[in-house]
Amino acid sequence: MSRARPIADRLRRARRQCLLAAAGLLCCAPLQARPPGAPTAIDYVLKLRSMPQYQSNPARLSDADTRRQGSQVLVNSVGAAVRIPLLSHQTRLDLSGNIGDARYSDTRQLNHQPRQFTGALPWRATELFAGRLRYDYSDRLYDYLNRTWPERDMETRRRWEAEAGLRITDRLTLPLVSVFGGSSRYDVDASRTLYNRDESGWQAGARYTGLDRSWLAAGYRHNEVDYIDRTEAWRLQIDDRYRDDELFVAGEWDFSPKSVFEARVGWLRRTYAHLSARDTSLLTLDARYAYRHSPKTRLDVYAWRRPYSNDDSPDVVYSILTGGRIAMRWQATPKTSAWLSVARETQDDTRFSGLQTQSTIWRYGGRLAWQADRSWRMVFDAYRQREKGSSAASSYAQNIVRVGLEFRTDNSPSAPEDLFFTSQCDWRHVEYLLC
Repeated sequence: MSRARPIADRLRRARRQCLLAAAGLLCCAPLQARPPGAPTAIDYVLKLRSMPQYQSNPARLSDADTRRQGSQVLVNSVGAAVRIPLLSHQTRLDLSGNIGDARYSDTRQLNHQPRQFTGALPWRATELFAGRLRYDYSDRLYDYLNRTWPERDMETRRRWEAEAGLRITDRLTLPLVSVFGGSSRYDVDASRTLYNRDESGWQAGARYTGLDRSWLAAGYRHNEVDYIDRTEAWRLQIDDRYRDDELFVAGEWDFSPKSVFEARVGWLRRTYAHLSARDTSLLTLDARYAYRHSPKTRLDVYAWRRPYSNDDSPDVVYSILTGGRIAMRWQATPKTSAWLSVARETQDDTRFSGLQTQSTIWRYGGRLAWQADRSWRMVFDAYRQREKGSSAASSYAQNIVRVGLEFRTDNSPSAPEDLFFTSQCDWRHVEYLLC
């Protein structure tokens, strides 16, 4: 029996309990709005979506693969979010979730029911202590279906985190400590062997809050990853455990009423359990600049350099992802809006032989949205992703066109809409309407 089985069983039971609790809270939430500011007021929002779409290459097969074919996809989903103040608005329970049904016209083995759930408990104890508890769960199609095609592979991720800090002053929290853990599981046997993993770690640092929303943080992060099902043969080639130790500085600066700059810089040291030749030290950078030209127009610019040790290729020591993205949103009228995004990313692989290989990825698309009233919204999206590698076998293209119809209902102008915006709001996940 796999040593991950007892942990997986406990996590499944915890997930069912969390989902049942969330459903009960949503069902019992009062339908009438309560007085604003009341500490017992419960805010909720419910969304129903239907998204017919066309995907030219849903499995993201390479240009050299003759099995490529397009498919029509119908996705219906329901999402809900609820914010429940407990002792105060600083101590509250935030719950959100989505469940959908995706049906493909041709590649029917891709039919699936994507699910996502997030629960968070920010808390405050006196003026000195504050922190949060968080749990995330998702179950969706594996991003790299070309590795398992024609079999469908699903990826299930779970992650939890507990954080606590000592507020020395209203602005300074020191120390700020967190512990975290998680797991990733796959359906296909080959993926299970290579990628099933558990992780755990901790982080310690400090955070200083300035004027408006500006803040600065620094600290040390330790993370351990265990690929629990890798065989001895794979362990000898690419190892089955590693440890990350990182020093980082992060912050956000609101330097004008219209502009904000956010960045994170880290120095990461990865150490493998058995294959010391794969050990690397890497510099990481993530940055974002947001500019609100007017109440109708917003511009976001992103840049990143994300080196990482490649832990799933026997002959690649590490890879570097370097890229940038520009996104612009224009609120043309109170009911209509337009959105445009262009991104370019390069991946440079450094191999044990010393050979350097590179691939380039372009992602661009646009959206038109019409808000008929507070409850109804219609959206039209078009998107293209193109990866160009050293050969046709390492290149692919994917085009997506979709129309979305969304109905929402809530009980308050302060409905917890922000709980729907997660790191999973991506074009490649068909269950989301870009959140």
